Amino acid sequence: MVYITHPKSKTFESRFGPNYHPTFLVYLTTSTEKVVLKVKDQDGNVVWYCPVSLEDPRKELSQRNVPAESRVPAESRVPADQWLLSVRTEFKERVSSSVLKDLLDKLLESRVIIGSEMESVKAKSRNDGALEVLDVVRQKGAAASRVLIDALQELDPYLYTQLNSS
Repeated sequence: MVYITHPKSKTFESRFGPNYHPTFLVYLTTSTEKVVLKVKDQDGNVVWYCPVSLEDPRKELSQRNVPAESRVPAESRVPADQWLLSVRTEFKERVSSSVLKDLLDKLLESRVIIGSEMESVKAKSRNDGALEVLDVVRQKGAAASRVLIDALQELDPYLYTQLNSS
């Protein structure tokens, strides 16, 4: 297969307003599995480099801002699906209905769950729904579990911190 980059290079306009920033779009075929994005300055020096996995989100591990080993949270030291299992009961008791609903939305947007799984969780009580969403995501593996953990950290940092310290 041949991939064509068009244009081969492009100069970013350095004059931009306060409400927007220079951006770019990358269009790839659906069979592309990995791409490396680089931004170079005018002298050709790489100023930004990011390998991007294009696998299904259920198979992709989050690579956002990987911290130094000494600062890695407890949940990152074990596979994400195992961490979810270890906090299952406390999550059930402490997650709010609104956070659970927002988690479902994020999981659906990330294609970790499908619509019928989302509706099944919504039809249950908060506690039973919380357990079901954890169990469904855990069964999809560590990468899917990582998506849930990242979403929880974003939506309810306090609950995330409490679960991470237990």
